[in-house]
Amino acid sequence: MQAFAAIGAALRLSQSEEQTDPEIRVRLLAVVEAELPGALDGLDAQQVSNSLKYVTQIIGEAADLFQNPYRPPGWVRRDPATLQAWGQAARQNIRGMIALSADRPRLAAAFTGRFLDVGTGVGAMALEAAERYPSLQVVGLDIWGPSLVLARANVAASQHAARIEIRAQDVTQLDERDAYTLAWLATPFMPRAIAEAALDRLGVALV
Repeated sequence: MQAFAAIGAALRLSQSEEQTDPEIRVRLLAVVEAELPGALDGLDAQQVSNSLKYVTQIIGEAADLFQNPYRPPGWVRRDPATLQAWGQAARQNIRGMIALSADRPRLAAAFTGRFLDVGTGVGAMALEAAERYPSLQVVGLDIWGPSLVLARANVAASQHAARIEIRAQDVTQLDERDAYTLAWLATPFMPRAIAEAALDRLGVALV
């Protein structure tokens, strides 16, 4: 958590015009380089903002666990601001996939078909994919009602609503065959048995 805090502090400094003690800046950047070499190099303002949201959520989750170890298992977040922040941070997953596709032609080609976003949350990854690839059709699945309400609103407010479908559907009940060229599975939010069942369904659903 101290390392995450140092990374977050370095990100804040990178987007602020306020001055800080040079020794503090040097030490913060040293932590970043030790944990994530080169991670801050060449980030634009939006990437810095998204990264800060992600770090903020991770630290908040850790603090919540420390303060409330009696909470029920599973994804129980309802606060719209928290859900939206998680979604904005998740956009980086699409950017990472696009970077990987630079030297993987089959992955690059998959972005021209249909993308299945399992665990779509507020639909941020679905929107990022649609924004990056104008011909891509996107389907987002989730079972968490509060996230789905936000996802539908986010998609409806975008320029890509005609190409994005948001469904309240359990991935283990997915029965489509050869329907998608690419899929994302949000396994950190799933019990192992569910993730394994989901992979079986995706094996059928993918072209």
